[in-house]
Amino acid sequence: MISLNTGYIGALDHLRFFAAMLIAVFHLANGEFVHYMHLDIGVPLFFTLSGYLFFIIAYNQKEKEIIYWKFLYNRILRIYPLITLLFLLTVVIMDNFTALDFINLFGLNLPGKPRNSWASGDWGGQYLSFNWWTIGVEFTFYLLFPFIFKFYKKYGILFLVKLFIFIIILKFLLYYSFLEEYGWKKLGISFNYSFFGNFDIFIIGMIVAHWTNTKTHAFYAIFSSKLFFIFYIVTMWYMIINFADELPLPLMTSYQALLCGGLIVLYQNAFCKIKDSFINKLLSTLGSTSFSVYLLHDFIKNGINSMGIGDLFLNMFVDPSKYSSEQLQFILLILYIPIILIMSNLSFNIIEEPFLSMRVKYFTNLKKLRKPKNEAYSKFPTS
Repeated sequence: MISLNTGYIGALDHLRFFAAMLIAVFHLANGEFVHYMHLDIGVPLFFTLSGYLFFIIAYNQKEKEIIYWKFLYNRILRIYPLITLLFLLTVVIMDNFTALDFINLFGLNLPGKPRNSWASGDWGGQYLSFNWWTIGVEFTFYLLFPFIFKFYKKYGILFLVKLFIFIIILKFLLYYSFLEEYGWKKLGISFNYSFFGNFDIFIIGMIVAHWTNTKTHAFYAIFSSKLFFIFYIVTMWYMIINFADELPLPLMTSYQALLCGGLIVLYQNAFCKIKDSFINKLLSTLGSTSFSVYLLHDFIKNGINSMGIGDLFLNMFVDPSKYSSEQLQFILLILYIPIILIMSNLSFNIIEEPFLSMRVKYFTNLKKLRKPKNEAYSKFPTS
């Protein structure tokens, strides 16, 4: 997506779209296969992209400083117009809102009931099945990012490495302190839906961005081919399927983030020369709608099925009795996805884009912040 604060990086828009579609298919065709394939990797990919992209934006500004309130102003314009509309839509039919729900809208993800299942842990799931919990995680990262990057500029990459190690140690301490009392499943749900449980993903995204933007890497010339990227994707999914669930819970998100970091770097380098191609323009356009795809897909699916359109589609084109319920869900993707993409494009053009046009530059030159040597404090008494 085009930004006032950095040059356009089309490959990252492509990856946003792929991440949104992975999550959409995970929810739309919910079953053993999508769980086995870990298509929910789309969420760690989104989080890693956030850490990676914001680091690049800030790093490329060199001698400039982030203006905190302008940074948050842009983030609010990016997230909350569509979220607010969906929230108001929900208010129309729901009568059990509490003060906690309004607080959760702005990022805390506090559980309104015991987290004993994935459904109850997913705040927002009880309201028209919107996938709101990641918005709180993202926005909390936005609140912290200007400080994290400021400390990175002061102390260097070692600060990010130390922060990552500190987070992992705290996650292990928290996990094993309460494992006997709550069990791995409940703790896994709590980790999954909290900012702290995903904080390491954002930090890894920043570390990967530092590594790729401050060094000249010989392997780019060797491994930037599209063929190697395909090899990496196959290897990555093999590692996710076979090893992700075997790791201690506190390390699972870091493992996913490292794999996603490699995916981001290799994709960006393998496809950096397709800027003027039709496929680049198509994927960039689809990438701009990824936020709407993410928030709307489950709601649209439920609406289609509730109106009986899904059953009508199946009866017209296949014999439902010949397929399992999971196979029928995959067949219905032929119906769901075009409608979701059309609705998401409308949502982006009508709701998101007008607000995005109001974004501002949130960097200022450090020299402007420094007072002249001979004039500093000269106009006012010190006591």
